Amino acid sequence: SLPPLDGRTILIVENDPAIGLDLRAALLAAGATPVGPANSVESAFALIADHPIDAAILDIRLHKDELVFPVADTLQALHVPY
Repeated sequence: SLPPLDGRTILIVENDPAIGLDLRAALLAAGATPVGPANSVESAFALIADHPIDAAILDIRLHKDELVFPVADTLQALHVPY
């Protein structure tokens, strides 16, 4: 009952390489175009600036004490679901 992901660009923000690659593979299999994974807030902002994003998958805690909330705030301001 979910809409297809064909043609959708999905940002992945995940600091664990194995999880990021699994998410990327799952999105590709679902017909989406994955962007990332970004492993930091800074790299996520760079990807947002370089790609039109339709939706995002966000890991809350990135490296050490870095949290993804600034990325979520930006996506919310751009009306991008996450």
